[in-house]
Amino acid sequence: MKSCTFLDIMSSANLRTEVVMSNSKKVQVGYAKPSRTDIARSVATSTAVETGQPSARVEASLEEARKKFAHLRLA
Repeated sequence: MKSCTFLDIMSSANLRTEVVMSNSKKVQVGYAKPSRTDIARSVATSTAVETGQPSARVEASLEEARKKFAHLRLA
C-alpha cells in the first residue's frame, strides 16, 4: 500500500475539484464564512507565535479591547 502525505491528498483533492468544475457548470463551490470567534482565535494564535506570549492571554486582551471600544464605529 502506498503511503500518502498531506500534500499528496490536498493536491489530488484540488485536482478533483478543478475537473468537476470544468465538466459541470452547475457545481458551485461553497464558502463557509469564518465566525468572529474563529477570526479572533486565528489572530490571537498568530500574534502569540510572533510575540512568544500565551495565546489565551492575547485572545483575552483582544476581547477586552473589543468590549472597550464596542460603542465606536468605523467611518
